[in-house]
Amino acid sequence: MDTRRSVAAVLALVAVAVSAAALAGFAPTALAHGNHVTIPDQVVSDGRITVGTVSTSTDAHLTIRTDDGGEPGRVVGHVPVETGYRTGLVVPLDDAFWADRSGEVQLWAVLHEDTGGAAFDPEEDPPLAESPTSSRPVEWSFVVRKADAGSTVIVGGASRLTASAVSIERVALAGSGHVAVRAVDPSGEVGRVVGSTRLDAGTYANVVVDIGDEFYDSKVGQRSFPVAVQVYTGTGDSFDPAATTPVTVDGDPIESSVFVSIQPAYDPNGTDPVTETADPIDPTPPATPDRSSTAGTPTDTGADDGGSGALSLPGFGVVVAVLALAVAALLAGRD
Repeated sequence: MDTRRSVAAVLALVAVAVSAAALAGFAPTALAHGNHVTIPDQVVSDGRITVGTVSTSTDAHLTIRTDDGGEPGRVVGHVPVETGYRTGLVVPLDDAFWADRSGEVQLWAVLHEDTGGAAFDPEEDPPLAESPTSSRPVEWSFVVRKADAGSTVIVGGASRLTASAVSIERVALAGSGHVAVRAVDPSGEVGRVVGSTRLDAGTYANVVVDIGDEFYDSKVGQRSFPVAVQVYTGTGDSFDPAATTPVTVDGDPIESSVFVSIQPAYDPNGTDPVTETADPIDPTPPATPDRSSTAGTPTDTGADDGGSGALSLPGFGVVVAVLALAVAALLAGRD
């Protein structure tokens, strides 16, 4: 199975798994196990790869590798990853490698164990297995299209639905355009547009999109459900399918999933619901500790770039935990 083409299958698995978990009353800590990584296809100009999700049961190294005949090749970028679940991590590619690229480039993400050395060493840090009972390494293939300027990528994440709107964790746009939310049917197929919002070029956190009362009302009886998020170019203030074009990589729209949990927003004071807004964020992150390789891989380890740590909001961690399980189950079943 081509893991890069498995978004629909992941959505279907998550939809079933979260509903079952919610009914059974499982605790997040009982569900959050397994190692996995996902990286969405994206448009990049600066050689900085945005990770969708990464979950590890131990400290690890996330490496980006070339494609070698359909298998992971040499390391061209890496960052340390602490134990837990994270989204939006950024991995810079080797400058010389990126300078020689053009057009679309297939790459691989591979997790490696951290055996305790000061720097990543592929000879000392072996690939990390998907679980203690599996010998399969954690791998994910994806495609990057090199651009002259700007980046376009979506990190969907998870969202608590308290009204007819969903929140998208992170959106980067190389130019002005529209962020569209699309329905996903029980089989995982992406359907009609149910909401959109226009954004100028830039990088945003917590992008809120109104999905309309009709679609919201059709989901109220469910505990949770997935939606797909895509980016379209276009200058109009409102989204018009006839006047916009999806941003694509390798012939497919750039897409991420948002897993929506229908429940009141968490408020530590027990008063008003929490309101999320689209907040521009600084695309230049602070530096992370230098744990770079001494074995010929990049010395610039890059940064977190606003990636989140382990999610711990009450009633919300179960969504993330089951998402991790669903991805792990999908990968475990591949050929």
